[in-house]
Amino acid sequence: MTLLGCQTKNSIDEVPNDYFHHIPCPVCDNSTHFKSILKIKYGDLKQKKSLDYTAVGITKDTVLSVKRCLQCGFVFVNPRIKPEYQYIIYNESKKKMYEVKPQLVAAGTRQNALAGRRGKIGHIEALLETLYYVNLDDENLTLFDYGCGFGYSMSLAREFGLNVYGVDIDKKRLSVCEASGLRVADPAEFDKKYPDVKADIIFCQSNIEHVVDLPVTIDYLRKKSKRGAILYIDSFTPRVISIEKKRGEFIKAHFVEHINFFTIKTLDRLMSKYGFMVAPRVRVSIVKTFKDTIKKNVSYLLLNTIGGNPLSTYFTRIYQYNP
Repeated sequence: MTLLGCQTKNSIDEVPNDYFHHIPCPVCDNSTHFKSILKIKYGDLKQKKSLDYTAVGITKDTVLSVKRCLQCGFVFVNPRIKPEYQYIIYNESKKKMYEVKPQLVAAGTRQNALAGRRGKIGHIEALLETLYYVNLDDENLTLFDYGCGFGYSMSLAREFGLNVYGVDIDKKRLSVCEASGLRVADPAEFDKKYPDVKADIIFCQSNIEHVVDLPVTIDYLRKKSKRGAILYIDSFTPRVISIEKKRGEFIKAHFVEHINFFTIKTLDRLMSKYGFMVAPRVRVSIVKTFKDTIKKNVSYLLLNTIGGNPLSTYFTRIYQYNP
């Protein structure tokens, strides 16, 4: 693995090609004062043969740069892909993946929707926890899934009787959702297809780390929120970078698609700018063993006392829209 020299003063890294650009910090007030914490060649990341990023000019020698904002501490990839080219990353670059794994595009059945897909307990826990905050007697409860993927959370919420809508920029995944009878669209086309949708619950699962334009995205979520709406977000913390660096293998910190790494503090700061305030947490845990129960209780204690486990590489956060 080739880790390039990390700089400790402000610098402008070379943009790999015309598909990329530099951005100011999206969390604080457009600061451009950064510390370079990692520079690595794409070829030194964990390679998936089914992914091909040459459509946006990425080769094994392309250098990817990770920065920390000196003003607020936000960790993010910069330069990054321009918003107008993100569709290439999530469509053209993944063609081989869907050819190699055709089972990924098979429409889900009612059984795996109810199960939240095997191994995806998190989908069920997230839905149960967010339902705590809403009026269950409301027959028109609406869930909006931003980055809906194959529609697992939407399918589960539909079985609970919610009206469900979702958006994604991956055309293949949208086609799977449509084949399952789910109401989905590309974000740019959603309002034309489903006008005036306002949500009681919004999911942003395994998604915010991918977002290339955070201000535009959070504003979009704001516009889809009813007053008092509940927003569920989960993602990676910056700690995942340091842990994988020590292991000598970057997997979750894959700096082409995973480009935002939030601490609780930086995420709270960003969300508050758009009227999303931290909601008090409730404990909803699905456990299989006594050991798992202890683990869940410790995690819950950390969550409610200090806002999250500082040793974790992952977080969940719930906000309420109170403009």
